[in-house]
Amino acid sequence: MKTDFRVILSYCILGFVCLSMLLNIRGCGSDFDNLETENSALEKTRDSLASANRSLAMHFDSLQATIKIRDARIEELVQKSDSVSGIARVEKKRADRIQADLAETKRKIEEIRKNPANRKDEELIKSLKNKLLKK
Repeated sequence: MKTDFRVILSYCILGFVCLSMLLNIRGCGSDFDNLETENSALEKTRDSLASANRSLAMHFDSLQATIKIRDARIEELVQKSDSVSGIARVEKKRADRIQADLAETKRKIEEIRKNPANRKDEELIKSLKNKLLKK
């Protein structure tokens, strides 16, 4: 009788387990449909985000290429600017030297106007010959 009681108890437990599984499976059916719907929505979102990510990556790459081109152009312009500023310094020195020479020449002309050279016959002819030969 003890064996029968144990067998009957085991069958009852097995029946309750089967019944609970059946109820659980029935309840899971609607949860499964909800999960499938949610999974589909998440996959669509993932695909759209991946597409947006790819387009943004391409846009970023094009912007990077544009930045590199502009950086190269800026570097080229900086080098030209340095070159031009060097030339400007040299030309300013040259202009200052010419201006100083001009001032010296004007001073000499004024001095000659105020104190002309007094040359007489031979000296005057010799001076004119020297001036004509220099030109």
